[in-house]
Amino acid sequence: MRSLLCAALCCVALAAPARADEPNELDRWTKVSPEHAAVVEALRRFERPAQANGSPAPMDLQQARALEEEVLAALRGETPTEARIEVLEALLKALKLVRNRVLLAKALAGTQHALALAATERSLQRETDPAIFTTLARTLPETPASVEVLLRWWALEGKPLELRRTALRELARRQAEPSAALLDVLARGICSDPEPELRAEAITLAGRQGDARCAEALARAAKEDADPSCRQRALVAYAEVAGVEAIPLLEAVALGDASARIQASAVLALGRAGGPDARAALRRVAEATGSAEIKARAQRLLEALEQRDAK
Repeated sequence: MRSLLCAALCCVALAAPARADEPNELDRWTKVSPEHAAVVEALRRFERPAQANGSPAPMDLQQARALEEEVLAALRGETPTEARIEVLEALLKALKLVRNRVLLAKALAGTQHALALAATERSLQRETDPAIFTTLARTLPETPASVEVLLRWWALEGKPLELRRTALRELARRQAEPSAALLDVLARGICSDPEPELRAEAITLAGRQGDARCAEALARAAKEDADPSCRQRALVAYAEVAGVEAIPLLEAVALGDASARIQASAVLALGRAGGPDARAALRRVAEATGSAEIKARAQRLLEALEQRDAK
């Protein structure tokens, strides 16, 4: 997944339209210092040569990746220096062309240096463009310090939904063994975030993490969330995280909720929970429900579980 995203961002950089004022803007920066001139020269390596008709020459993905690696190495320099890091951060903040900003973001966030990490954190905190924010977040080194950077960003208020979703996904991706800090972020996202899209994202990620410490938050969302789609996700995630302990709640929702959609999701979640207790609950749902649809769903899942468990 990460390689696909990097390839997509590489394509974004190649496809970004040129701005009429960009050459002059780059020229202005070459006169600031030798470090600025070196960075601008590296950025210009990524410009594709023009064809006879004036349009850029075609370039396949492999060629684009090779050129990008060459440009990134030139942007970072042979060894990271404070001066070079300051220039990367300043140009990332000042320039407008997406192609150049993606390259600068990759060069800055991918530099293995404490000063580069601090500069990346400042850049993340002021960035509003989703493509650049994603590039910064995804290119950070795979270290605990990078996780701390993202956690500090998450604690800031007033950030756009799209950026918050990206940060949440990146925090979860970086922790195969979820930390208490991540689980706290997920639980607060599930229970108290005002945006249903963010709550849904947190619910999904908590289910994937599979940590029982999220069970209480998922159970609460399964029962109380005002958004039906969040409740549906929470029912399934709760089954995945809590297992047999989730069955009483799932059975009660399957039989008693006012929404047929929510009832159907509870039946599905019972199937996810699996095991003899889940099979018994599905039998009770099939026998007691007044809905022909829910009865049929419960019976189908029960048959599937029995066939699977008999093997």
